[in-house]
Amino acid sequence: MKHVLYPEERQEFFKAMFEDVLSTMMSVPDFEQVAVATVCPLAGIIAKKYGAIVLSTSQDEGQTAAVERSAEILDARGITSMLVIPGDVPLVTVEEIQIVLELHEKAPSMTIVPA
Repeated sequence: MKHVLYPEERQEFFKAMFEDVLSTMMSVPDFEQVAVATVCPLAGIIAKKYGAIVLSTSQDEGQTAAVERSAEILDARGITSMLVIPGDVPLVTVEEIQIVLELHEKAPSMTIVPA
């Protein structure tokens, strides 16, 4: 994207995609809480605006490390399950998330869904 959009345009594009995903996540009736793992201060501000918990990571170690760290934090809080959705999944819907939740088996289990 950096060869197509100026930095300000990339930031606006990020915000639009992230807010779209976050808005959808906050609308899923089966979620007790939504948490956002991020090293990005802007993402943290947006997440708080939507009422999500922000799990700040100390450095950008990539998605896998962020998921592992988030699982540790949530486990320490007594939360035994989580759904991981990247903040840039285009046009994800509440209905799609509900289907995944319905098909997911009780813990211990893992469900992988193609984007």
